[in-house]
Amino acid sequence: MDAKSLGKWAWVIALVVSVLLGLLKGVGVNLALPGIVSGLIALLAVVGGFLHLSGTKDLTGWLIIALALRAFSTVVLPEIPMLGEIVSGVVEGAGGAVSAATTGALLKLVIDWVMGAFK
Repeated sequence: MDAKSLGKWAWVIALVVSVLLGLLKGVGVNLALPGIVSGLIALLAVVGGFLHLSGTKDLTGWLIIALALRAFSTVVLPEIPMLGEIVSGVVEGAGGAVSAATTGALLKLVIDWVMGAFK
């Protein structure tokens, strides 16, 4: 398995697990996961962003989507209680995974930029 495929699977797994955990939180299930589990999910998303998402053709579009999703999940959703806890949980989970993956993609972008300066 090459690095791009590994990154793709890491990203998909992190996104699915984050959305499922957000859905469970939305329906009132408190899993009380230890911090290490949340950290591993975030690490999977960062690896996915580093290996897979950083190679997308429209990285600027991805960054705008990530910013909008995170802003919506942290600023707008708490102000609209009519959307319900389930939608809030799912969007928060997706927003967390997208933010972590974006961190990985930006890290790769900075590394490539710095390495290009030394060539």
